[in-house]
Amino acid sequence: SPFFLLCSLLFSPLFLSLLFSLFFFLLFSFLFLLFLFPFLKQTPRNELSSIPVVTHPKSLNLPKEFDARTAWPQCSTIGRILDQGHCGSCWAFGAVESLSDRFCIHFGVDVPLSVNDLLACCGFLCGSGCDGGYPISAWKYFAHHGVVTEECDPYFDQIGCSHPGC
Repeated sequence: SPFFLLCSLLFSPLFLSLLFSLFFFLLFSFLFLLFLFPFLKQTPRNELSSIPVVTHPKSLNLPKEFDARTAWPQCSTIGRILDQGHCGSCWAFGAVESLSDRFCIHFGVDVPLSVNDLLACCGFLCGSGCDGGYPISAWKYFAHHGVVTEECDPYFDQIGCSHPGC
């Protein structure tokens, strides 16, 4: 009978596993939008107006492979995997890590810089701390105020912006 066929289809292990998978996909999509989306902040338009745009011809021959760890093996900061923990501070990690890497590549100074210094001291100029921020504002902060080393002001050391000024 059609009823028996429908019931056997609805309660089959394959159908139930697909239904279960769909449920969790929708649940995690909702949780992503609810909890992680607020950390994704769009850079304010006025921040981008002073940034030069560099373009390259499409005919530029790029290498098939490139690994910064092998190109600059003297830079221990390149390739380091860090953990932002419970804080939505990817913007700060990205800005600080790229500055650390640039110092090593350009000046030969291989020293990790402090994410905590940026989070604690930049304040609302850079965004909302653990609730997201703007990498471009972090770079402007570095240019005007500098940043201390990771050894001086470790991540979440509870000192805040009153580091000893190493």
